[in-house]
Amino acid sequence: MYSFSQLKSALDSVQDELIQHHFYDHRLAKINVIWVAGYGIEYGHQQYRASGDIVIYSLSKSKLRELFGGPYVSLKDILRHEYAHAFADTHRSLMQTAAFKQAFWTHHDDYNTSWHFDPTLFVSAYAASSAMEDFAETFMYYLEYSGILPLKFKHPAIQTKWTFISMLSKQQKINTDV
Repeated sequence: MYSFSQLKSALDSVQDELIQHHFYDHRLAKINVIWVAGYGIEYGHQQYRASGDIVIYSLSKSKLRELFGGPYVSLKDILRHEYAHAFADTHRSLMQTAAFKQAFWTHHDDYNTSWHFDPTLFVSAYAASSAMEDFAETFMYYLEYSGILPLKFKHPAIQTKWTFISMLSKQQKINTDV
């Protein structure tokens, strides 16, 4: 179960990471992060192609799964992941490039393509569910590891995705320096 104060602390840290990597611009600053004192199926979600807001539930089926041996997911990782969706939502033109398709093998909004999980191709099993989730999971780890590719991810396919996100960071730096 997450409290509002835990959310605030994690949010401050993640926003600092987004700033450090030049992703937190005027578009992301408009995204509200809403804490719901209630139950949800997932940890949270980003209202893609709608308000854009990020909703985090104080308790979720996903969080309860952790109590019974499911993998632990930190609140910071949840926020990193949802901010990746928010970035994609607020910067759609960057997700519609040939470079994105080359790195993630299909269009960002292609909901019909999924893959079997292979740890040499994806940073997580969830990443294999769609290009959108592959981007969000890779972005999450990019922020968590401060842009430095961990040894466990040093595989050509993952390196290509990591490089795409690094290129976005550099491009955002140029745009914010202007």
